[in-house]
Amino acid sequence: MSQREVNAIAGRLSLRPPQTESLAKLASAIEAAPAMLKHDRDAAEVAAVLNALKNQFPTLQDFERDFPSLCFALATGVGKTRLMGAFISYLFQAHGIKHFFVLAPNLTIYDKLIADFTPNTPKYVFKGVAEFAAYPPEIITGDNYEERAQALGDLLSPVTINIFNISKINSEVRGGKAPRIKRLSEYIGQSYFDYLACLPDLVLLMDESHRYRATSGVRAINELKPLIGLELSATPFVESSKGPVPFKNVVMDYPLARAMEDGFVKEPAVVTQRNFDARNMPPDEVERVKLQDGVRLHEATKVELKTYARSNGVKEVKPFMLVIARDTTHAGALPPVQPSLLTGADAPPELDLADVVRRTVDVVVQQTIDIPRIAVVPKGVVTSGFKPFMLEVAGLHLQPKDRSLVGQTLRTHEQFTLSAQSGRTERRLEDYIVHALIDFDDIDYTVHASLLYDLAGQMVAHLRSYLPEADEVRNVLDLDRQLIAKNIHAQMMGHFHESATDYAVEVRRGFTALKEPTYTVGAGQPVRDYRHTVDEPSRIKQMVFGHFSRCLYPLQKFDSDTERRFAVILERDADKWFKPAKGQFQVFYKLGVEQPEYVPDFVAETAHYLLMCETKARNEPRNRSWTCRSGLLAACLGRLDNAVVGWAKRSVPTNFIRSN
Repeated sequence: MSQREVNAIAGRLSLRPPQTESLAKLASAIEAAPAMLKHDRDAAEVAAVLNALKNQFPTLQDFERDFPSLCFALATGVGKTRLMGAFISYLFQAHGIKHFFVLAPNLTIYDKLIADFTPNTPKYVFKGVAEFAAYPPEIITGDNYEERAQALGDLLSPVTINIFNISKINSEVRGGKAPRIKRLSEYIGQSYFDYLACLPDLVLLMDESHRYRATSGVRAINELKPLIGLELSATPFVESSKGPVPFKNVVMDYPLARAMEDGFVKEPAVVTQRNFDARNMPPDEVERVKLQDGVRLHEATKVELKTYARSNGVKEVKPFMLVIARDTTHAGALPPVQPSLLTGADAPPELDLADVVRRTVDVVVQQTIDIPRIAVVPKGVVTSGFKPFMLEVAGLHLQPKDRSLVGQTLRTHEQFTLSAQSGRTERRLEDYIVHALIDFDDIDYTVHASLLYDLAGQMVAHLRSYLPEADEVRNVLDLDRQLIAKNIHAQMMGHFHESATDYAVEVRRGFTALKEPTYTVGAGQPVRDYRHTVDEPSRIKQMVFGHFSRCLYPLQKFDSDTERRFAVILERDADKWFKPAKGQFQVFYKLGVEQPEYVPDFVAETAHYLLMCETKARNEPRNRSWTCRSGLLAACLGRLDNAVVGWAKRSVPTNFIRSN
C-alpha cells in the first residue's frame, strides 16, 4: 500500500529522483516502526522507535527531540518545498493525517512557503493531486490564525496546514507576557498553541531545520508534542565553539556534489583571463582587473537572463555579484550595507500627522529657493544635421587582442572558454560601427544612414590598410566598437549644423530636489568655519567649510578664497543660497566639438531677486550664452560686486529644497 502511494504521488507531482527517494524513506520508516504515528507515546516507546529505525538507517543515531524526528538533507535547489507537499500528500492519503505545522526560520522563507502552498500560484506544491482539486488544504498562517480560529469547526478542506515563522512561537515580549499564540482565545476556549499541541495527528515540518537547534527553539518545538518531525536542511550541522556538529537524525543525505552530478544544480566554476600573468602587476591593479572581469561576466549574465525572460514570457531574474574581502580591514573599505528600519515592539509611538505636515511645510518654505525652469525652443522651420567629411585617422592603429575568459569547473576540473565579444556578431564589418553610433542620442539613423555607412566604411578601409587578416579587422571592430564610435562621433560634432527661423522663451513650473554633492577631503582635515581666513589659499580645494545659517547645504567646498569671501557676503545679505552640484540645471554650451555642462558658482535669493552668481576676475567677460539641445539659451548678466546676476524673482518658480 505505502509503495503504491509513493509511486502515485511521485508521478502526480513529477518528483525528482532525490525527492522520490526521500518520500520512499519516510514510507519505509513508518512501515518499520508503526508506533511513529501513535498518539500519547511515552519516552520508552520513542526509544523503541529509535532502535527499530537504527537498523534501517545507519546514519541515524538519535532523534535529538522529545518525539521521532527525521532529517532529510538535500542540497539547495533540489526542491525541498515540493518535497514537503509530497510528504503531506502521502501522510494524508496513506495514513489519514489531516493536521500539519510548517515552520519557517525567517520572514523571507515564511512568505515563500505561504505562496507555494497557496493554489493558483506558479510553484503550487499540490498541483496534480486529485484529492486536493475540489477542496485544497486550508492554509492558516501566523498572520491570520486568530481570525481563522473562529471557523475551525466549519472547514470543508480535508487537510489543514499551519505555516508559522519560528519567532511567533518562541519569542518573549516585553512585560513578561507569553507570545500571542500562547494566549487564551475566546473562540476556542484555549490558546491556539495549546489547541495545536492537543491535536492527535499533528505532523511538524521544519524548513532549514538547522535554525531550530537553539535552546529556546527546541523547547518550543517539543511543547507542540507532534507525532513526528520531518526536518529539511541543506546544511545538516550546527556551528559550535569547537567547529560544526553534524545532525544525528539524518536518514537521507543528498549533498551538493550529487546534485551537481545529476544536473539539478549548476556547476560552479572559476574564471580568469587567458594568459593572464599577475606577477608583473601591483596587487591593487590585479584586484582591479579581477573586479572588471567579474563585472564583465555579471553583465553578460544579465543579458542572457533578460533574453531568456523575454523569449519565454517569464519574470526576469536579476543576478547578483558577491565580492569577498580578504579580511575585516579590507571589508571596511567596501560600501556599507544600510540596515533596514526597527519594527514591532521597538517601533516609535504613533506620529501626530497634522503636526508633521505643519512642521514640514514650515521647513519647505524656509529652506526653499524658487527658481524658474526656462526653456528656449526653436520656432518655424528647423534644420539640423551633420555634413559629410573625411575622417581623420592618422595615429589610430588599434590592434587585435585576446580577452577571452578561461573557466574551470570546481568538481570535474573541466575547462571552458567564454567569448570576449562585447556584442552580437555582425554580418557586415561596417555594422559594428554603425550600430554603436546610433546609440548616441543626437544621431538619427533614418536621416543619417548614408553618412554613417560612409564614415564606417572609411574606418574599415583604414583598419584593412594595416591589418592583413580579415579576422584581425573583425576582432578590433568587435572589441573596440565603442571606442571607435566615440572617436567618430567626436569628429561628427565638428561638422554639425543647426538653424531655425526664430526662438521662443518658455517659463515652466517644475520641481527639482537638490542633488547631493560628493566631496573629497584631505586626511585629517576638519570642517572649517567659513568666516575664518584661510592661511594657505592655494589648498582651499582640499578643505570643507561649514557653520552656515542661510546655506541650503550644511557643508560646502570652494574653488578659491574669492568664493569663500563671497559666501560671507551671501550669509550677510542673502535670504538663502547654495553652490549647485553638477547636473542640477542641465544647461549645456558648445566648446569646440564638446558640449560641457554649465554649473554656476552660486545661486542665491534676496528680498527682490533670484541670483545666479559667478565670481570673476576684472578682466573676464561678464556676458555669456549657452546652447542646449532645445535651442539657444541667452542669459543677460549684469554686474554685482564682481559677480554676475540673472533671473528675476517674479518668474514662475521651480523649487530647490535644502539637502540635509
